[in-house]
Amino acid sequence: MIDVDIKKIVANLDIKNNTFTTILGPNDCGKTKLSNYLKKKFDNAVELLSIPKNSINIKDITWDNHNKKLNTLLKKLELEQLTEYSFKTLSIGEKQLLQITSVLISNYDVIILDNALSNLSSVNKELILKYLKQLSDKTIINITTNKEDIIYGDNTILINGDVILNDKTIKVIDNELAFRNIGFELPFMALLSLKLKYYDLLDKPIMDMNRMVNKIWK
Repeated sequence: MIDVDIKKIVANLDIKNNTFTTILGPNDCGKTKLSNYLKKKFDNAVELLSIPKNSINIKDITWDNHNKKLNTLLKKLELEQLTEYSFKTLSIGEKQLLQITSVLISNYDVIILDNALSNLSSVNKELILKYLKQLSDKTIINITTNKEDIIYGDNTILINGDVILNDKTIKVIDNELAFRNIGFELPFMALLSLKLKYYDLLDKPIMDMNRMVNKIWK
């Protein structure tokens, strides 16, 4: 296990309000301690865990009086059908979905996810991350071991017992050595972008597959 000085890590963080920051690091590098510390550091913050601690009153999660984007997301996630079941009988992934939904309809200013998307299907995870990215009035901090998550964030912080790199995501993905220093390869879209950039097919990295295809086939 890595010897972690959380206060030192926090001192080197630069998380701006109303941005989406991804914090990527390997197991046992202090991510959970960091998540707990950040919850105390920010006002009106909520921390979501990989395994929800508290039972959620499913009947309280309704689809009325919310904006269209949220209603659309809830329907895509097919959460209506879960209201018929007890929270205790749901799978971990279903509990995670309801945990996230209960936060999305709340008034928290800061949402901290500590591997809170780890048990979702790839489809549901992408829907959640894309929705969170659109929340311009909230500060999103996604603490994760999944390198592919960084493509959704405005900023990325790499940690491994200390802050290795803290910058705009578009700049971070150009630093392959920094990823190797925390035990990761570059995310797939970053690798693909860099290869296409090498062959002059792109002038800068693109993290969205649809945008990349449209750019190449213009």
